[in-house]
Amino acid sequence: MIPKIRKIGRAKFPHYSAPKYTWVGLVLKIQCYKGITPTLAHFAVVVSKRSYKDIPERNHFKRVVLSTIRVNTGFFKELSFSDYIIL
Repeated sequence: MIPKIRKIGRAKFPHYSAPKYTWVGLVLKIQCYKGITPTLAHFAVVVSKRSYKDIPERNHFKRVVLSTIRVNTGFFKELSFSDYIIL
């Protein structure tokens, strides 16, 4: 899992109207926000109840996505974004 300091809490989510870069794929939508310190990226995974109705399934999906990010954190250091929201 990603360490807690690298996770975005609900209160620290970027505002929806903040300037961002959005990538839309077949399954995932990723919103990237520029911040003050791009050296330490923060991540959030949002899963709708429409996709997974069961709470354990939603949490499992979040764990899978965050563990994949943890393996590939070196890739995110090269980018100029500081906050990532994965929908």
